[in-house]
Amino acid sequence: MIRITIEGAGRPVNAAVFGTAEEVRVALKGAALVDAAALRGAAVAGLYSGRHDRPKSRMGNLARGIRAQVEDLPNGVQVRFGVLGSVPYARILEKGGPIKGGVPIVPVRKKALMWISYGGGRAIQMAKLWLGGTYKGARLAGVKHAIGAGFGLRFSKRVITKARTQRAMPYLFPVIVETEPARIARIRMALAAVHAAAIARGGYS
Repeated sequence: MIRITIEGAGRPVNAAVFGTAEEVRVALKGAALVDAAALRGAAVAGLYSGRHDRPKSRMGNLARGIRAQVEDLPNGVQVRFGVLGSVPYARILEKGGPIKGGVPIVPVRKKALMWISYGGGRAIQMAKLWLGGTYKGARLAGVKHAIGAGFGLRFSKRVITKARTQRAMPYLFPVIVETEPARIARIRMALAAVHAAAIARGGYS
């Protein structure tokens, strides 16, 4: 979460030179809205970047769950940046940690689970080329063209997870750090505009 507070903006001399508290808050909120869009855009892009230190959003659930919302404070604004609670693995990917085993995984909307076995990268690439370039197309290719066994695609009605440790693959905090220079520049520009308007209005120099 990124919070920007306004200190001393209500004092008369500050209001005359730097703008009123409301003017400053409105300017900062405008900068925060741009920042929120930049944060979410960078985080989503990172999931599809292919970087080894970032998780990959293969089905799009993690990417769709990322949110960056601007909220008003009594003396400022804040950007709440995170992932919806409906994405259960979001936290463990960001921070890493142990994952309990013995959890059954069964298909919800389809008749079977599908995954790529060792060396199956070629299978999904070929399947994607055959049927529309999507993972759905890869699944259809596995069923219709019977490439499951030969090319590394596997199907199962039920899978029991094994206990393991998920390494940390932070995809939110690095984005906050990477976008910080642009964030600071936007805040400075917003405050400079308010200051210029106050100077013009009050005749100060």
